[in-house]
Amino acid sequence: MIAVGASWNVRYKQRVGLKSFMVTDLRMGRKFGNFEEYIGATNLFSQTYQEVGGVPMPKRWFKAGMSWNWGWVSKALLRATRGE
Repeated sequence: MIAVGASWNVRYKQRVGLKSFMVTDLRMGRKFGNFEEYIGATNLFSQTYQEVGGVPMPKRWFKAGMSWNWGWVSKALLRATRGE
């Protein structure tokens, strides 16, 4: 079975002593079995902003990749965090 999905994230931060900003991220992916391939853009509209004073964050950047879900590892970690 193949599943296709997309998500986006909009962050608005109002800072004391720094300029307020809004950043939009986008991610699209396709899952098949235990694999997922994805592409994404961070700071989609290339906003100029600082999380920490004097440290500018990067403008728009893209990423792509593939991940593999080890089902048994994820389940074991979930049980461990629940204290089972």
